[in-house]
Amino acid sequence: REKAVLLSSDLQAEEWSCLRLVYQITTSSGSPSDPSRLNLYVRFQDESFDRLLWSAKEPSDSWLIASLDLQNSTKKFKILVEGVLGQGSTASIALFEIKMTTGYCIECDFEENHLCGFVNRWNPNVNWFVGGGSIRNSPSVLLQDHTLKSELGHYMYVDSVYVKHFQEVAQLISPMTTAPMSGCLSFYYRLQQGNDNSFSLYTRDGAGLYEELWKTDQPESAAWNLA
Repeated sequence: REKAVLLSSDLQAEEWSCLRLVYQITTSSGSPSDPSRLNLYVRFQDESFDRLLWSAKEPSDSWLIASLDLQNSTKKFKILVEGVLGQGSTASIALFEIKMTTGYCIECDFEENHLCGFVNRWNPNVNWFVGGGSIRNSPSVLLQDHTLKSELGHYMYVDSVYVKHFQEVAQLISPMTTAPMSGCLSFYYRLQQGNDNSFSLYTRDGAGLYEELWKTDQPESAAWNLA
C-alpha cells in the first residue's frame, strides 16, 4: 500500500499542549475492506521508535478536526503524520491545518473558525450558535464577549426563538480528552431570565456515561459570571 509521511522540525512542550489536525479522508466506493488511514506519531529525542498518538480511517465529505493533548516533557520531539492509501483510484487523504498551542485542547475562547473542536449536537428546534464579531442575526446578540471585551469578540449562545417543546436541550460537546489530567475547569457564562431555563455541565466517558458536575437555573447578573 502506498504511504506518505510528513515529518515536523524539532519541537518541545514544557507545558501541556494541544495538537490540532484538520483533515479529510476519501475512499473509493468499492473498497470498504481496505480503507485509507491517517496516523499520527510522536518521535522523542534519543528514541529509536515512534509512538502512535492517534489514527483515523473514517471517510467524510467535509473537513474533520482531531484534537490531541500532549503531556509536558523536557525532551525534544518530532511529529510524524503518515497517510496510508487504500485501494482504488479515487482514494485520497488531505490535510488543511496542523497546529500546536499551549494549554489543554478543551480550552477555548471561540475566536477561531474551528471552535477548538467543540461541536453542536444538532436539534431541529434549539442549537448552539456562534455569536459576536460580524454575526448580527440573532436576538441573543450581546454587547461584548468576555475575551476581547468588545462587540468584535465571539462566544457560543443558545436562544429560544425556535423552541417548540418544553425543556428543549441544546448540547455543546468538547473534544474527547486523550490524556489523564487534573485541575480546575472554569468558564464564563450568562444566563438570561426565562421560563425554567437551566445550564448544566457534564462529563461523558468513553462508554458514553454522563456525570453532572455543575448546574444553575438562576440568572445572576447582566455581566459574565465565572464558574
